[in-house]
Amino acid sequence: EGIGLIIVLDCGIKAIEEIKYAGEKGIDVIICDHHVPDKELPPALAILNAKREDNTYPYTDLSACGVGFKFMQAFAQNNNIDFKNLVPLLDLVAVSVASDIVPIMGENRILTHHGLKQLNSNPSVGLKAIIDICGLTNKEITISDIVFKIGPRINASGRVQEGSKTVDLLIEKDFSIALEKSNRINEYNETRKDLD
Repeated sequence: EGIGLIIVLDCGIKAIEEIKYAGEKGIDVIICDHHVPDKELPPALAILNAKREDNTYPYTDLSACGVGFKFMQAFAQNNNIDFKNLVPLLDLVAVSVASDIVPIMGENRILTHHGLKQLNSNPSVGLKAIIDICGLTNKEITISDIVFKIGPRINASGRVQEGSKTVDLLIEKDFSIALEKSNRINEYNETRKDLD
C-alpha cells in the first residue's frame, strides 16, 4: 500500500506475470537489466536493457549495475542534479561490474576505472568495513581483490541467509556498526565455502 513505483535491477526482463500483477495493483515497474530478453517483453513502464532487439544504445555489454547507473545518470541530468553527487556510488558500481563477471571493456571498463579510484580513495562506509574484513586496508584494491575477496562476501548472505543483510551493510553510515555487520557477512562467506 502506498507504493506506486518499483525499480528492479539485474532481474525482471522475463518476469511477465509478476509485472502484469504489479500493474493490476497500480504499481509501475522500471526494469534495469542486462540479461537477454525473450521475444515477449514484460508490460513495464520502462525497460532499460541494451540486449533488446530494438536497442539503439551503442554499448550492449553493460553490467546490471552499469544499466542502473546509466539510469541514475539520466535521472540526474533530467533533474538538474550535479553528476558529482553520483561519484560516491562508483565504488559500488566497480564492485558490481567485477562481481557480475561481464567483459571489462567499453563502458564497463570506464565505470570500473573510476569506481576503483573511488574505492581506493574514499569508499562507502559499508565497503570500507568489507575491505577491513578482507585485510585490504591501506592496500591498492584491484579487480582481483573484488572478484576473489570482496565480491564473494557481498554475495554470501544471499546464498546462505538473505540478501538484505548485505544491503543493510552497504547502506550503513556508522563504521562501527558496519564492522559488526561485515563480520556477520564474513561468517556467511565461511558457511558458503563449506557448502561449496
